[in-house]
Amino acid sequence: MVAFHHGKVKSVANGKEFHVILKDCKCIGTLGQLIELNLGFNGLEGKIPKSVGSLGNLIELNLSGNKLVSVIPPGLGNLSNLQTLDLGFNDLTANDLEWISHLSNLRHLAVDRLSSISKTSSLSELHLLGCGLHQALPKSIPHLNSSISLKYLDLKENGLRSAIAHCAMESFHKNKCVETERRALLKFKDALLLERNDLTSWKGEECCKWEGISCDNFTHHVTSLDLFAFRLSGKLDSSICELKHLTSLNLAYNKLESKIPKCIGSLSKLIELNLIGNKLVSVIPPSLGNLSNLQTLDLGFNDLTANDLEWISHLSNLRHLGLSKVNLSLVVDWLSSISKIPSLSELDFYGCGLHQVNLESIPLLNTSISLKYLDLSYNEFQSSILKYFRNMSQLQELQLNYNKLSSKLSDNIQQLCSAKNGLRKLDLSDNPFIRGPLPDFSCFSSLEALSLRNANVVGTFL
Repeated sequence: MVAFHHGKVKSVANGKEFHVILKDCKCIGTLGQLIELNLGFNGLEGKIPKSVGSLGNLIELNLSGNKLVSVIPPGLGNLSNLQTLDLGFNDLTANDLEWISHLSNLRHLAVDRLSSISKTSSLSELHLLGCGLHQALPKSIPHLNSSISLKYLDLKENGLRSAIAHCAMESFHKNKCVETERRALLKFKDALLLERNDLTSWKGEECCKWEGISCDNFTHHVTSLDLFAFRLSGKLDSSICELKHLTSLNLAYNKLESKIPKCIGSLSKLIELNLIGNKLVSVIPPSLGNLSNLQTLDLGFNDLTANDLEWISHLSNLRHLGLSKVNLSLVVDWLSSISKIPSLSELDFYGCGLHQVNLESIPLLNTSISLKYLDLSYNEFQSSILKYFRNMSQLQELQLNYNKLSSKLSDNIQQLCSAKNGLRKLDLSDNPFIRGPLPDFSCFSSLEALSLRNANVVGTFL
């Protein structure tokens, strides 16, 4: 952090990020690492220095409430990372604002005049209070459509007639889905094999009202496609990838066939991807590792395979991962991959053909892992797998039934015991343990459910 007072550096910390509040500093253009510059409501005079346009890391620029004059430098259009730009309450002018269209990440804008705003699709706030707009709005206003995400528009103190203001609001609040997305949905539908009563509402212009579709209230982009258990069959078509604003895609428990389209990895806003219980085939595309916002991923109970799971380690926000019945027989580094996902709380690897563990991944499994539910049943693990879980202090449910756990049951239990153990459910059924008595479970003080069916337990029941 850097703070200046009357042009002098007051404090410095963290050389990578600068949060600056300045009054009289004249060397702004040399501060190339700035991400925030707030000079609002001071007494600054003169022109805005052109050198401000070279501060390529800026996310916020606030020069409001000063005495700045002359033309706004078009070089501000170079600030491609800018999210907030406030130049209001000065004596500034602009012949055109074409440069604003290059600020693709802009969310909040306060300026004197409006032009070329329709190209700034991320813009959500636009302040035009007292900008001298009288008989008409700038020409770009009628072109604001469902591709812009504007949520707040201030046109006060301009003398606009109510009909003109209503026209401006209507242009980005039409109850109509985006045409390109409507067409993409129809392509998706055309690739399906439908019964007479399937998706009958999918017709007309208002795709936001179609069954299984949810849209953003302001932008009308399709944000959710939920066709859970619709008994759909046919192909999962790549046209689904044209829905760039999807946050949830749930096609679980249908009969979809084909490969998972690689382009799904381009749907960067996805939070949930659920394709469990279909007939999808071939290798899981590693491009899914690009979905950095994903919190839920379930591809279980298909006919899928994966030779490695390195791509999963890039899903840093993942909480639920379901790969049940995915063929993972060649995967040896799965422990290493999941250890790099600190938020992961549920892992479902039922019947994956797992039998190997990469020994180098052992040190990575520590108390930082937040796993609470772990299903490794119906695999081929041996007893050595157990020691890898003893430091998972948040683990509440562990299912290891139908594996190849051997030796004495008491020895296996001892490997699971930990001073921080919080297991509530434990299933070690149907493993080839050596015949022996019921072991001591006193280390599992939180245990609520225990299954040892067909575990070769003999002797007196004490």
